[in-house]
Amino acid sequence: MGVLGETILEMMKALPLTIQDKMKERLSSFVKNYERKEDDEEDKAESKQKTEEEETKERDDDDYAAELKSKLPLPEGVLKVNLGIPIIVVCNKVDLLMRGDKA
Repeated sequence: MGVLGETILEMMKALPLTIQDKMKERLSSFVKNYERKEDDEEDKAESKQKTEEEETKERDDDDYAAELKSKLPLPEGVLKVNLGIPIIVVCNKVDLLMRGDKA
């Protein structure tokens, strides 16, 4: 992660500060507003029955909630280093490493 961070920081230096700030703000906003979507058949059926007026009100409520969330600070330890781009680290069978087993 250190090498990746250093490489990205070097590339970011080539961008104007306004673009760097915008990238970092977008990533921060994404993390603050992220909500896990559940694949429930019940939710799908419910959403089909909503009227256009209810959907508009729900979108307005979601926009207002997103605006409020974006003003709150991130919890401690979240997004310690904001490089302006999302990076996902996936570990598979990491529990085996602790025991010394081979997969």
